[in-house]
Amino acid sequence: MCTTTTLFYLLLQQHKKILLGFAIFFPLFMSSPALTQTQIDSDGTLQSNVNNLGDGLYSITGGTRPKNANNLFHSLGNFSVGTGDTVRFVHDTGVENIITRITGGSPSNIDGTIQTLINGSHSSSANLFLINPQGMIFGENATLDIGGSFIGSTADSIEFADGKIFSASQPNPILTIDVPIGLQYGVEPGNIIIEGTGNSTGFANPSIHDYSLRKDFRPPGLQVGEGKTLALIGGNIVLDGGNLTAAQGHIELGSVKEGLVGLDVDNGIFTFDYQGVASFQDIALVNAASVEVSGNSSGTVNFRGQNISLADASAILANTSGDGTGGNITLNGADSVIIAGVSQNQIPFVTYVSTDTTTSSTGVGADLTIDTNYFLVAGGAQVASAVFGSGKGGNLSVNAKRVELISGSRVMLFKLVVVVVDYLAMQSYQMVRVVTWL
Repeated sequence: MCTTTTLFYLLLQQHKKILLGFAIFFPLFMSSPALTQTQIDSDGTLQSNVNNLGDGLYSITGGTRPKNANNLFHSLGNFSVGTGDTVRFVHDTGVENIITRITGGSPSNIDGTIQTLINGSHSSSANLFLINPQGMIFGENATLDIGGSFIGSTADSIEFADGKIFSASQPNPILTIDVPIGLQYGVEPGNIIIEGTGNSTGFANPSIHDYSLRKDFRPPGLQVGEGKTLALIGGNIVLDGGNLTAAQGHIELGSVKEGLVGLDVDNGIFTFDYQGVASFQDIALVNAASVEVSGNSSGTVNFRGQNISLADASAILANTSGDGTGGNITLNGADSVIIAGVSQNQIPFVTYVSTDTTTSSTGVGADLTIDTNYFLVAGGAQVASAVFGSGKGGNLSVNAKRVELISGSRVMLFKLVVVVVDYLAMQSYQMVRVVTWL
């Protein structure tokens, strides 16, 4: 039986492992976000132009567009966006994918706005791929102003349907009109960090047992448009108070150590396949970080890594507020998925994974799937698929060898909970229904 001491030892070891993995990466970003400066330049391999328009506004024009088709390629030596500055990727009509590699050997530090525009003045629906093998950090002022999906990756290269490769680690001029189908990662790819001030989310009125969510002050953080994809796939991934938002869309966090991540797109939503990945690294949400895909019918969230941990009132939210059918949250951690802890900062809140249907909803809540060796909910954390209106709740499926619910934590569901385990421990839990097959 796991004791409270054991619990905190496990969490400490999880976070130490991640932080030690960043020992080389973090010193590159030790300066305050307020001191972040814009540094963008072409590496000369393609026809990318960087223009300083003054007052913190920059544009990236030109690039190479094979056969005037859907793909526009950029190749930059450095790409960092200073606090409060705006960088515009300007392109002609007909471009569907803006594919940008960073080849200079330094991580990207982004604390301003990344924007896409058609001919410099009209909103763009193009997808933006940003590839930097050395890593990325998004500061608390970082925002996305793009009409399409955003894929941020620390892959070495992108592979295309015709077999061609667009490499950031060994820059080449090979370009293609075909669709991208994969992200190739070398050994120990760069890490991705998203910083922020926390989710400012809490329960509406616990004193009268109203546990619906209050999200009036939740910052969207990095956000894409409704129904679009926000994907961050790299080495270790940490949301340190950072927030990600894709209303009714898809959010993907993939922590890869080496291998090929396949990708596909259908109706604007990208999906990712990890069958070609040899090994994984870790994903951590700390200091009230959050990920949200809620909407009339909630979107989807997929985390793929070795160890996945949520702490300090961090949250994953896929709530259905209308008459639609929710998507799903999938947390696939090869070794562990740990959801633990509370916070008294800002609005008092708990670490929370939610596929609720809200008071105004008549729809169906999203499903939640946990696939791991060890699943722990502890320290007051909650996993919920609650019904606050006339809608229906989603399903929870857990496939794990060991499941523990400890110290006042709750798994609240209004539909069947299916848990496939070898070992199940519950201490001080309040509400859970479990079916087990050994």
